Amino acid sequence: MKKMNEKNMNRKEYIKDMKIVGAKSLSYLDKFLKNKLRDEKLFEIVTLFLKKRKKAVARPWIVKNSFSFFSKNKFDLKKCISLASAAELENISNYQSNAVYDNKYIIKTEKDKIFQILASFITRDLVDDILFQEYDKKLAVLLSAILLKIDYYNQVGQFSEFQYFFFEDKYDFENLKDYTLMYLKKAMYYGGAWVGGLILAGAILSSKKLPKKDEDLKHFVRYGILSGTAMNIINDISDYALFEKSKSKFGMHYKRPEDQFKDIENKRILLPFYYTLYQAKRKNKKDFEKLKDSIGKKLSAKEKKVIFNLMKKYNGLSYSYTIAKFINNRALRELDKVKEKGKEIEFFKIFSSMVENNKFLYYYRSENAIRRITLNPEIKKLIKSQFFYNGGVAVGMASDFFGSLRAL
Repeated sequence: MKKMNEKNMNRKEYIKDMKIVGAKSLSYLDKFLKNKLRDEKLFEIVTLFLKKRKKAVARPWIVKNSFSFFSKNKFDLKKCISLASAAELENISNYQSNAVYDNKYIIKTEKDKIFQILASFITRDLVDDILFQEYDKKLAVLLSAILLKIDYYNQVGQFSEFQYFFFEDKYDFENLKDYTLMYLKKAMYYGGAWVGGLILAGAILSSKKLPKKDEDLKHFVRYGILSGTAMNIINDISDYALFEKSKSKFGMHYKRPEDQFKDIENKRILLPFYYTLYQAKRKNKKDFEKLKDSIGKKLSAKEKKVIFNLMKKYNGLSYSYTIAKFINNRALRELDKVKEKGKEIEFFKIFSSMVENNKFLYYYRSENAIRRITLNPEIKKLIKSQFFYNGGVAVGMASDFFGSLRAL
């Protein structure tokens, strides 16, 4: 009972912490952008998605929690808010371009698309303005290098979606092993780069330099890369929920109905849908053709329901969820290797629990659409060799982050 009460207290403190950091970061950005963007139309375009972020945002909190851990007793919230705000603005820059690629509901005309692409470039430049305005030059260069590396991986992830996951007639839905590996790299480029990179940025802010040897930091960054990868998989899973928009405890609104099933409508074949097609092709050709015919169509509510039921039938959501959980468990093992202890470790564990507990997963469970299944031993071996062990891509990404800073 005592452990349960302590866990609940930690969760409440975590939620409160995230709200405070999110609110302060968004307040900082509002003042900064009003000062920088005097043209009203330009301000409106650049801040279009920022206004929808509400009060709790994850990226500023990751910076703060990492900075708090590595600062020990020298923690100063005001000092890290500038970096936290720059991280959120970097995220908005990526979101602006991604929204165009994704045909989000809010992008209605060709002019809107052009505006958001331009806004993405402008926003990225403003990220460096924050860093060089608030920190000394040497520190600003290090922090900028980390955010640029995150941006690089995000763009590589975007490229891989169009290169490897955009549906073409040559897709035969036969090679699950190779597809899964390509997909997990994409998830790492998106989510893994963000969490791992921002943990590193928070640590650098605390010491103003890259430590020559810090095993705790190495494990922390690897944790972030793996945990962020798992979260990106969960984000892709959320595309197939059928409920109306609803509000979370953080004050954030979940996806609008018109944004659901966008991956299928945009001809992007991500893991939950690929696995569904892969299984249907082997078990029921009629179901397979029905699923294949839905790709690239504007789907009605009835058609979405049919696809959702087939994803339940063929475990498309469950396969993706099981892989996400498998990777997240490994991430937590990296966190357990951190020798220094503190409440920040517990907060990161709560943060990682989103892989198992969030609004979308609750919905899927209520519909009996998601569960943990047994992974093929070959798939488990693939993930371990390519992601967890030395020589794998997750370890390689961590080395790339550290290497880019040592070169400065």
